[in-house]
Amino acid sequence: MELEETRFLERSPFWDELFLVLRKRASAIALVLLATVGGAYFALQFMTEKYQSDTSLLIKIGRENAQVPATVGNGGFLSTGVRREDLNSEVQMFRSRRLIEEVVDSLGADAFRFEPKPPQTIFQAVKYYAKRTYRWAKKQGQALLVWANLRKELTERENAILTIEESLSVEAEKESDVLTANLVMPDPKLSAEVLGMLVQRYVDMHVEVRKNGEVKEFFEEELAKLKVQLYEMDKEQERLLKQWDLADAAQQRALLLQRLSDTEALADANEAERAKLLQQRAAMDSRLEALPANYPREEVRIRNPSRETINQRITALRLEKEQLLSRYQRDSEPVKSVEEQLAGLEKLLESEATTHFDSATTEPHPVRRDFMQKREEVNVAIAGLEAQSAELEVLGGQLRRRLAAVNEGEDRLDEILRQRRVVEESYHAYSARMEDARISEALDAQRIANVSVVTPPTMPIEPIYPRKLLIMALSFPVGLVLGLGLALLLEYFNERIDSERDLTSIAGTDYLGRFDASSSSLSSASASGD
Repeated sequence: MELEETRFLERSPFWDELFLVLRKRASAIALVLLATVGGAYFALQFMTEKYQSDTSLLIKIGRENAQVPATVGNGGFLSTGVRREDLNSEVQMFRSRRLIEEVVDSLGADAFRFEPKPPQTIFQAVKYYAKRTYRWAKKQGQALLVWANLRKELTERENAILTIEESLSVEAEKESDVLTANLVMPDPKLSAEVLGMLVQRYVDMHVEVRKNGEVKEFFEEELAKLKVQLYEMDKEQERLLKQWDLADAAQQRALLLQRLSDTEALADANEAERAKLLQQRAAMDSRLEALPANYPREEVRIRNPSRETINQRITALRLEKEQLLSRYQRDSEPVKSVEEQLAGLEKLLESEATTHFDSATTEPHPVRRDFMQKREEVNVAIAGLEAQSAELEVLGGQLRRRLAAVNEGEDRLDEILRQRRVVEESYHAYSARMEDARISEALDAQRIANVSVVTPPTMPIEPIYPRKLLIMALSFPVGLVLGLGLALLLEYFNERIDSERDLTSIAGTDYLGRFDASSSSLSSASASGD
């Protein structure tokens, strides 16, 4: 508690002296405040007022028309306008130098001189001549810069163009298709008039820029090329179907695979049977080696058994040949194989004697003869299986080649169909775009644009510059701050002793009395120096 009281006592003299300074310098503070407020008011009277005219334009994303021209066959919704990312292009088009030059040339450069109105009162006369003096001084300063080659000398037309460019603001509203434009000028009527002319010329330029007479012809040429491509692809499709004998590739493939599977299964069965017969023949050969060729018996003449066997085999082969001829051509592999066997047997038959003279003590072993006969039958069966396997192998090769041809033809056909779909889609797309181009050409002929004026240029009522109330409101705190600063500055440079603190701050001085600031006298004081 004592510490807080001590701090308060330490701060108290300072605040007392500050209030004393403010009371003592109140007249200076008030004078600065009045000078600041009066200066702000006086300056506002000579500042040129500026007025802002505003307008809003709707840039439709896609040209939308409820009623289309009579030259358009199909009505409804039409979308051939700008894209959302093209709004920046529309802003640049609105601010283009060409539009501004056309407006300036239409109104004339004299309309942008902004001469002050003739005065009616004394105060207005003061303002009038003050402004004229300021403009003269500004003109002389610009002439000096031109003379010093620091600035280019501009004509009145160029100055008017630069004035509009600097005071024109065009921007796209966020998340919308609306362009907002405003123009700031000293003359409210001229501001609205210039902005209105800019809007009208912008709409005309938009129609002119978006119009392209060669678009329709381009799409017609592309459609003709695509139509030729479709015709050629249809002819190629027919050629492939005829070349590869394709009707239903999937069904044909299934049938070929089934036949190939059956052929391979039959070939496997024949191979298994042939292997079995080979084993039987090997067993017979091993048994024949153990049997004697002859056994003792009286000599007799008998028919040659080999010749009979060969005759039987020849008869069997001839029957088989007749059966094969009913199924195959005479030059087929199975028939040729049988004929070769017949030729060999006939040649063998010619070398065999008709009768066989046996000795009196020996004759062929009957068991060996039976084995030999069975062995020949097995050989014949093996030869038949081999011929059938060869035939099946040829048939399997034919089926595989046909299957490969079907697959290759289907791939080629699929490729042609895929390319045709792409060309057909392009054809439909170009056809739709040609229709849009035709409709757009008809709309452009009637000058129907996708720009709508939402808010026409407004006639400003009050100026936006200078903001008088704000400036006057700010002049009060600024005047107070300047007044306080001046008071503190004067007090800082003041060398008079006006308070007890001033007296005690003098080094080497003993203070024995009390200073009365109100009477500016010492009641009792004594000072002594070294």
